Amino acid sequence: MLRGILSAGICLLFLLSGCTSDEDRRIEEVLDFAGDNSGELKQVLSHYERQGDGLKLKAARFLIANMEDKYAYDIPDWGAIHDTLRAIKRTGRGENRWKQINYKILPKVYDAQVMTADYLIENIDLAFDAWRQRPWGRHYSFEDFCEYILPYRIGDEPLERWRKEYMERSVFLLDSLYRGTDVIGAADAMQCYANNAGYQYNVDFDLPHYGAPFLRECWMGTCREYADFIIYLFRSAGIPIASDHLKFSPGVNLSHSWVSVQDTTGRFVPIEFETSEARRDWKNLRSKGKVYRSCFSRLEKPIFNGNRYERDVTADYFGENRMLVPVREKREGFIAVHSFSAGWVPIGSYRMGGGCASVENVEPGVILMPVVPDENGKLRENGFAFRWEGDKVSVFKPDMVRRERVRLFRKYPLTNNLLGHLYRMNGLRVEGSDCSDFADAETLAVMRDSSLCLKRYVRMRSGKRYRYVRLLPPAGCVLDFAGLRLYADTAFTAEVDYRRAIASVPVSPKKSLGIESLMDDDNLTFYYTSVKDAPLVLDFGRPVSLGGMLLVPHNDDNYVVKGECYELFYQNGTEGWVSLGRKIAEGDVVEFDFVPSNALLKLHNCTKGREEQVFLWENGMQWFVAHLRW
Repeated sequence: MLRGILSAGICLLFLLSGCTSDEDRRIEEVLDFAGDNSGELKQVLSHYERQGDGLKLKAARFLIANMEDKYAYDIPDWGAIHDTLRAIKRTGRGENRWKQINYKILPKVYDAQVMTADYLIENIDLAFDAWRQRPWGRHYSFEDFCEYILPYRIGDEPLERWRKEYMERSVFLLDSLYRGTDVIGAADAMQCYANNAGYQYNVDFDLPHYGAPFLRECWMGTCREYADFIIYLFRSAGIPIASDHLKFSPGVNLSHSWVSVQDTTGRFVPIEFETSEARRDWKNLRSKGKVYRSCFSRLEKPIFNGNRYERDVTADYFGENRMLVPVREKREGFIAVHSFSAGWVPIGSYRMGGGCASVENVEPGVILMPVVPDENGKLRENGFAFRWEGDKVSVFKPDMVRRERVRLFRKYPLTNNLLGHLYRMNGLRVEGSDCSDFADAETLAVMRDSSLCLKRYVRMRSGKRYRYVRLLPPAGCVLDFAGLRLYADTAFTAEVDYRRAIASVPVSPKKSLGIESLMDDDNLTFYYTSVKDAPLVLDFGRPVSLGGMLLVPHNDDNYVVKGECYELFYQNGTEGWVSLGRKIAEGDVVEFDFVPSNALLKLHNCTKGREEQVFLWENGMQWFVAHLRW
């Protein structure tokens, strides 16, 4: 009876208050939206009113006020999907039918309509315990706590209990790994643990967020699942943490998400996917353009793209900046980065100011384009591409008078991963011997090529003949390259057939990574061994003379290839992309004459492939977006 009176009193208070706040109004809306389940939510409010705990009552009000748009998808086969994911992590194989599930057409199960009082009370109580028990907790405001520790969900994962189990693990980890008072020190210790906790990267499935209990058991997925697990773990330990993301990478044509820990100063310290440390001196190694932070609370007006639950935090990463960019149509629009598959992809918006596009808070060095929708909703250029330099804006309007010759060797930027493959070949050693045990081995060549070229020609030092030849990887490394050719002369004209001479081949983890990949003239197949320091041994059956070697590193096949057809375009504002003609590459570079200077360029392979990215020709060099910060 008392519970009913209190619940009715809460609702009456909302209705009769002469100064109803926005939060009061939203709570009323959620209670109405909850329908028959509204009693569970009212019970939570009554619980903390009876306890006289004003702060926990405020926390409950915060969660309920922002609950209306929170939901999970009703997926009846979640159990079977989980079984498939477990099998893939365990064996590498699973049912393919779950890879194409269109879950977004399934019914949504809204939290407000199924949430139980016990669930929400447990989440609030445990979140307060974590906040109050840690020495760094006193440095954070109640508002920080509500946004970065208190939330019971991250995205559209199933509504499940998770905080108690994660809290037990985080308490054990902190007691074992870190007993200090620095929140970043604690985050670093837990992050180092997480990076050795068996995470498996997998991009085969397009599914809702997996949920905390499943990730605790089977941690796999994309950068999103990586970040989700870290968020659950850190929040259970009272470490305030947020999920940050970029809409579309200006460098590698992908979206990406990661986490940021709030320091006691209020500043956020990012922990990106490739990093195993939480450091205050974090360095930006990935082009972002703009950065957004997912939040539990709802904004009064959306910042971009209609999403009221994300904030533009680009200034947290790159400082505040504002620039005026000339545009043709004097109306509000978007700023976009280029995608080889989708054209210009919007990552932010601009307003009009002084007859120009007023652009705020972007990453320096990233090439952006002002775009507006046409009558059919398709985006089109509304000016010339531009770049914020840190203290001024550069606009890439082609100079049709001052033209240049350009020599191009790639159509897509070199990623950090690819650079690792290219540099991994440095130190590879070739030895010759008359004995199968290489007791009298002589070093014929050592790879010392720090260039970024596709083909690596190496001359042999000795004029002697050898029956046995071996290729040894650099110390502590494996053999990993796409092509190998041997020559009898130093002019690389007399090729030596080594196919029947292969005597000892280090084991490859997959058949597709076998020795045959070295001989198929396919840049996308490569030979890779899983055994460190293991050599590739050749036995020619008789002494042979070797004068040179051609090695092709593990690569993405976005280099210019001799004999293939290329078309060069320059961007000419609202006119779009203008062709400068086609050419057949006569070597490892392709040349074009009479190219307008100060133009944004794009090289298209007409023979094959699809990946390409915009670039600049500056100081006699080809500069892709991803290179502009290096």
